[in-house]
Amino acid sequence: MDHQTDLALDHADINGEISNSTEAIPDALQRKTVLPLVDFDMPEAGSVLGPVMFRDPTVCHTFAGAPRAGYRYDERRDADLAADIEAHGIIDPLILTMMQGRTVILSGNRRHAIVMHLRSRGIEVRLPVRIADFKRLEAVAFATACNTGRAAPTAMELARSVKWTLDNVEESQAAVARALAMDQAKVSHLCVLASLPNWVTDIVTDPEGLSENFAAMIGPGLADEEQQQVMKERAQELAAANVTLAGPAVARYLRTGERTAAASEIRDVQGAVFGSVKRDPRNGISVRLSPKWQKVGGGPAAIVTLVTEALVSAMHGDT
Repeated sequence: MDHQTDLALDHADINGEISNSTEAIPDALQRKTVLPLVDFDMPEAGSVLGPVMFRDPTVCHTFAGAPRAGYRYDERRDADLAADIEAHGIIDPLILTMMQGRTVILSGNRRHAIVMHLRSRGIEVRLPVRIADFKRLEAVAFATACNTGRAAPTAMELARSVKWTLDNVEESQAAVARALAMDQAKVSHLCVLASLPNWVTDIVTDPEGLSENFAAMIGPGLADEEQQQVMKERAQELAAANVTLAGPAVARYLRTGERTAAASEIRDVQGAVFGSVKRDPRNGISVRLSPKWQKVGGGPAAIVTLVTEALVSAMHGDT
């Protein structure tokens, strides 16, 4: 496809309506088969995906039930793909579905974000799509399965997706677990993670990095009114001292009031984590440095200072 002459949107799409555009698509693209990534017991001849069409990107919206909903263009992360799309266009169509009168993206949030970024620079890129005929719970399962073969969503991203599904689509945790091919216990932990009160997340150094294990550790305490009050008071004391801890340290502290066995992050002057120090169960102290330590502060002296401070803190029981 000569994208010097074929990058403009098909303005036959009036008010964002879909135009069937197979004539403008190369033979190789027309032959490309995009199959559902999850099996909804559809007959082989009855694909839930429609033909390749073009869609005005301005009427495509993020799907709140998808783990990666609300993807934003990032120049460092997306520059190579943006250059490829600018040169060659979108090869793999986005997967969309209609939900409550809106066209939402089930697969292709990153490509859509890049197309919108290019448009902001005056570069028009045609957006090939396929429209899926899904019920809402099926749409959530499909959007989740679309991460197969890619970097998996974080636990917190998945938690928000599951919580949205339970609030807006299906209230049964068992039904959602079946649809997403998860254990029901996992769904329960993700619900805890997505519903953490601010007094918990405010004392966590990186709330987006919290895991299912964190939810499993503090979930029972949050479910018990008396224990929750104790945990809240501990969290408020920590917040008043302007102290934040890594997730495992917070879980341990909220449950026991102790901070002596937690792993503590070692950060450089810009705040980037490059190592950790922790007290082990035998009361020893260990330090782990990632490859990033070589860039800290521009010299060994800065590294020694930061590691020494972390060790002193650990010996005093501040980790």
